[in-house]
Amino acid sequence: QVFQLFLMGPKMSSFGLSETALRYLSRAMPDAGVGSNLLAGVPLPRDNFFTPQCFHRGDESDDSGFYKQPRFVTHIDDGAIGALTRHYEAVLPSKATAHLDVCSSWVSFLPDSYRPPRCVGLGMNQAELDRNQQLTETVVQDLNKNPKLPFEDESFDAVTNVVSIDYMTNPLELLAEYRRVLRPGGIAVHSFSNRMFWTKAVAIWTAGDEWQRVLIASAYFSIAGFDQVEAFMVRSPKDGDPLYVVQARKGAKSEL
Repeated sequence: QVFQLFLMGPKMSSFGLSETALRYLSRAMPDAGVGSNLLAGVPLPRDNFFTPQCFHRGDESDDSGFYKQPRFVTHIDDGAIGALTRHYEAVLPSKATAHLDVCSSWVSFLPDSYRPPRCVGLGMNQAELDRNQQLTETVVQDLNKNPKLPFEDESFDAVTNVVSIDYMTNPLELLAEYRRVLRPGGIAVHSFSNRMFWTKAVAIWTAGDEWQRVLIASAYFSIAGFDQVEAFMVRSPKDGDPLYVVQARKGAKSEL
């Protein structure tokens, strides 16, 4: 175990994390294939072990300036997009009446067959949101300034966040908001690759490798009180842009 902690390098050990946290982040990645739950047998933390240093960024300038110019591009390749859409087909509730896409943009990658009457996109750029044909409502909000979601309790069946959890400086507060706005049994799905705006991603994310990012994203859900936390590699790096999904559910009984 000491050798594994040494292999983590000075970056991960520079955040003032406890030995328990470092031990969690030093777990070896299981030899599991695409589609297998990577967290099988992994005990997840329930107590917050993150320190403020974890959420520092190389570029601490106002995010509104960074995202002011619309970016009508996709940040993962077509193969990863297809893998994400197929995963959504498998896990999003077929009878959903309300969906929330957090950190939304001009595309949400939702399946064509998935058409809840209410589909809200919350993002940073109105022009991007206006281009998104899968949305029925849009909200512009900087979640790093205000992670409080402007929605009623238990108003959504599903929440998605595509390749953006790495930019959140208040992830535990944001995921607590997911739980508040999700209906009992509702699902939240985070996806991420190895591509990012490096200076805008939080320090613990850029310090970690791909597996450690899975563990970090899983800890966010567990610490925020979610149940049934699972993680999947839905596209292997051997095939192009890798894509990982970490998802969890709100308990069947409301615990607000």
